[in-house]
Amino acid sequence: MTNVGAAVSPGDVMETTMLGPMIGEHMPLWRDGEGVSYWRVHQPEIVRGCAGIGRIARTPVGERRFREAGMLHLHPTGRFGTLFLAARFSDPQGGVSGDAVELTRVDESTAKAAVSEDARSAFARWFGEMALAAAERGEVMVLETGGWQVPFAPYALTAVTRAPDGTWMSLLETSPVPFGVPVWSEQPQHGDNQTLAAPARRDTITVSGVLADLAVRSWDRHLLDLALTFGPGPSGPWRAEPSAPAPY
Repeated sequence: MTNVGAAVSPGDVMETTMLGPMIGEHMPLWRDGEGVSYWRVHQPEIVRGCAGIGRIARTPVGERRFREAGMLHLHPTGRFGTLFLAARFSDPQGGVSGDAVELTRVDESTAKAAVSEDARSAFARWFGEMALAAAERGEVMVLETGGWQVPFAPYALTAVTRAPDGTWMSLLETSPVPFGVPVWSEQPQHGDNQTLAAPARRDTITVSGVLADLAVRSWDRHLLDLALTFGPGPSGPWRAEPSAPAPY
């Protein structure tokens, strides 16, 4: 991460903004009291390199629930902006590093129309990698409605937990039940939610992105209406079991 301070000019006014997921080159931002706005990110690779892996500063959205946040500097016209992604933790010298990306504001219809099938597939893969990073930090990750007031459903929650016998399990829980959706329709249902479970391995964790995308397609929500929430998991950090040595 670079030095955030290098991109800030004296007198610049910035405000905290809650980050939504970047889908393709677009992402939603929620400013306190201002609702949601949609932006094209000029350097999407920077966001993908630091978002969702525990590196970016966070803001609370409830008890022990957090969303990633940035500092938005709006240009005078309001059409352009600079988003500062400050590090979650200070460096050994007490400084705060981070990255800055340039934004162009677009209307909702433009942003949503730009979400192609390729962009969805790329986000599903990215979701899986973020789920793996969250498991290794001992956190759960939830894909749910964006904004400061969050309804109970819909949601897709990914977690790695330790069963009573010590076995690590990868879980993906969603509500509402995604009726008629491949894979999900083959699993038992529990009231208003449904859970897929498998022994925790890298592949069974990262596939959660594909499974979550299948669930989202059954919701009355666009991907750009959603956000990622993080919180402490029930069993602490997960580490893959070492492979057994091959016989000679």
